[in-house]
Amino acid sequence: MNTFDAAANPRKAVNRGFYVAPPARGKKSAIALRAEIEPSSTQMIVGGVGAGKTTELLVAEPEIEAVPDMYARYVDVSQRHDLRKMDDGVLLVIAGVELAKLAPDQPKEVHEAKEQFRKWERGYVVSVPIEDDYPEDDDGEPRNYHYVHHPPVLEPPLPAFAPGTQEKLIFLRTLRAAITPHVVLILDSLDRMTDVDRFRRVVHQDVRALKAARVGLVLVGPARVLYGPDRAIADVFDHFTQQSAVDVTPASEGHGFLLRVLRKRASADMLPDPSCERLARASGGVMRDLMSLARRAGEEAYVEGSDVIKPKHVEAAVDAFGRTMFFGLRKPEIDKLQQLRTRGQFVPTTDDDIALVETRRVLEYVGPPSRFAVHPCIEALLAALAKAA
Repeated sequence: MNTFDAAANPRKAVNRGFYVAPPARGKKSAIALRAEIEPSSTQMIVGGVGAGKTTELLVAEPEIEAVPDMYARYVDVSQRHDLRKMDDGVLLVIAGVELAKLAPDQPKEVHEAKEQFRKWERGYVVSVPIEDDYPEDDDGEPRNYHYVHHPPVLEPPLPAFAPGTQEKLIFLRTLRAAITPHVVLILDSLDRMTDVDRFRRVVHQDVRALKAARVGLVLVGPARVLYGPDRAIADVFDHFTQQSAVDVTPASEGHGFLLRVLRKRASADMLPDPSCERLARASGGVMRDLMSLARRAGEEAYVEGSDVIKPKHVEAAVDAFGRTMFFGLRKPEIDKLQQLRTRGQFVPTTDDDIALVETRRVLEYVGPPSRFAVHPCIEALLAALAKAA
């Protein structure tokens, strides 16, 4: 049962030998290859929840480390900072703290840069002189005028670095210059950011500053940037990769891949081939859902007192999982899902449409050709609802 824990730490699964290379993957991941070719490049990985992004990052980290003259550092940002309070400057401090672990203590400016990032990480107190309530000019006379700020007429295509970003960039460059090998920072969990405007500020400030400091970056971004005007955020990165659900059609490479994933974790004596086949199809090619369904099916078998996960146990798991996904859907959303199920029509334009993708009720398969599909676990429920109507 523990081998199918969808909420387990992906690093433990990799360390236990459960990792199976996805279809079309070469001897080295595309993430690692791009970092090797362009060590200072910026990469953004985007995909639905449970698509296996974290696992791919964890596998890419040692592959980058294995390249001579390269360092790689994986950081789960959610374990270091409250994502609800994410803002520009946070990634630069995380980068500075990680580079401080690699840089020597000498010369003096490197040591000072290390100390400065430690202050930013932990917080610090400075004394500020109290100013008079009525400021005076240099000649001692009371000030009787005010300042008028005239904004620039021309606006650059990307915002200028904020003063705080510029200050951090100076210290970051000092640390980077003290490290001979290339450094690639792998930042996970930013796909959980729901405020796209905050994410945009982080990209326009921190990501650009990291590139200016010659620090390579692999970053997981929110799926919402795939659609609508937010797509322009991806243009800041050198490389943009969408990791979608795996194609589960029986003849596809993805179908066989999912079967190998299941077989890595359970023998045929406990999980026969027919049950594996049904689990693969029902998951829709979403790795996390595959694990959740297999665990639910195992629970059904355990309650019944069976040592074998039979197809009927899988069906019970699929029905329970589908009803959980169906809960909370409003009529306009159900109508959208019915339209996709019966006509294959779906274009994510509104926030509600995008939410259907983010919650995996609608799955996107990257082509060619690209397509959208209703999650298999709720297809039967939608069909029964349509028949009853």
